[in-house]
Amino acid sequence: MFAVVEFKRRTVIRPSEFGKTLQANPWPQGYDHGDPNHQQQALQLANAFPSTLFEEGAYWLIKQAGSYALKYRTRYVALYDYDYLICCYFPQIDPSQLAAQLSNNPRRVGSFVEFDIYPFFDENGNDVSRDMRLALLGFLEDALVETPP
Repeated sequence: MFAVVEFKRRTVIRPSEFGKTLQANPWPQGYDHGDPNHQQQALQLANAFPSTLFEEGAYWLIKQAGSYALKYRTRYVALYDYDYLICCYFPQIDPSQLAAQLSNNPRRVGSFVEFDIYPFFDENGNDVSRDMRLALLGFLEDALVETPP
């Protein structure tokens, strides 16, 4: 499996609950999650933070996305509630490992997750769902191309 997309009940995704994680974005401009040097830098940065910055419902959404990533051995998990799309990428998961090996790993999905949040409407109430659909298409294309057979 190269990606998982889960449809959630409307209003489940609340971007305000992701606030601290978005403010704590330490990645340098030009960050490439495929570059081993950047992955090492990301691991050092992730270890500098407390166990989690996710609040309330965001914590459970990311935890569920991580469970899907482990179960289906994929780095790519998207959550969609008709108002928002969250595209999650777990760079420390090795999809070539067996599910049992991933489950026995004490860090499971790793120490960090990269994600983007796309709204259906912008702050002025304009429909930007086209951007959301393009983001999902690009996310799934990246998953298909980057996931080993």
